[in-house]
Amino acid sequence: MQISQTLKSAAMYTTFSACWLFPKQYYIGFLYQKLTSEEAINKFVPNTSTDEIILEHQNAGIKAGYILFANKRISFNPEASINWAMCKYQYPVGAIYRYNFMVIEPSVNVLFNLHKNLAAGLGLSYRINAGLHLNGLSDRDLNGLTGRLFIRYGKFK
Repeated sequence: MQISQTLKSAAMYTTFSACWLFPKQYYIGFLYQKLTSEEAINKFVPNTSTDEIILEHQNAGIKAGYILFANKRISFNPEASINWAMCKYQYPVGAIYRYNFMVIEPSVNVLFNLHKNLAAGLGLSYRINAGLHLNGLSDRDLNGLTGRLFIRYGKFK
């Protein structure tokens, strides 16, 4: 679960990722994120509607990181991801506006190692969008801070 600054307000994203841990605590993996809260974009795009125009947003990509102090109860984890992203909305009924762009997201996580196979964590990142030009929406509308709460399951050592 993550809360991200999107369209100048807080938005909820659901994230799934899978990673492979290498010796010395480096890892690489993939991730998928989807905007799960309804975000109205009426004030960002040209329209004459009184109905809400809802943004759909998702991205998928690769991530890599390093776990510092992996054998301790609390460890730190710098991470970065690079993603392909898609935004779309429908207005008026039948007309679909869609645009693909890139997202780069550096982050720092704190891991609480609860068991040899289970960790809970808190993270802070900044979403940087590049190339979004969708009929009034731009990079700066989706750029922003992200806070996340997550659970990791696997073999960490």
